[in-house]
Amino acid sequence: MAFSVARVEVWDADADDAVVSKDINDPSEIKELVNMSYSYKKDPETKRQVATSYKYSVQLARDGCEFSAEYESPTDIKVSAAIKKPCSLGIFAKLVYKRVTGDMHVKRLRVVVGANCYGAQLADEAFAEQLARVFAMFSHVGDIAPVVVGDKLNPTYRIFKKWPPPAHADAERDFAAYKEAVARQLDEFNIVAKLKTELGL
Repeated sequence: MAFSVARVEVWDADADDAVVSKDINDPSEIKELVNMSYSYKKDPETKRQVATSYKYSVQLARDGCEFSAEYESPTDIKVSAAIKKPCSLGIFAKLVYKRVTGDMHVKRLRVVVGANCYGAQLADEAFAEQLARVFAMFSHVGDIAPVVVGDKLNPTYRIFKKWPPPAHADAERDFAAYKEAVARQLDEFNIVAKLKTELGL
């Protein structure tokens, strides 16, 4: 399915075109617009490599799932993928760029699930498919630059109730069953191993 939104914006004070904003047809075009090596330049006085004001933003959307990558500096790269239905689910990460190796390292990884629908059966039937879709969108981070996922990366998970909760007597029990089912799915999915496989690491 084609992307409903596929846009790259780049800010580079040292380039002829300080701001470039372009709609793309395929994520493979991101590397034609984003050049991580522009993040650093040699200081003429100290001869040392220093961070520049280079920045970029990547936005993709398809079938209700959104991907975002925001680069502010070599140590401040935020990447996320999220979907809102049937229940909200997001994968959020912080990465840093290593100039010497030319790749990005995942430093923090968080998965957040907001339940606006309860029941273990729903989690079993719908959540796995939803998680796979969000993960596939998140994997587009590899279209920006090579990504390194370290063995010591420990993702965090948060499963919470979205307001307002269902107004019935078994609401708490239903949410507990949903939370348990989602936690099991997350454990079985093993997002760190999936990232290493997907990104060729």
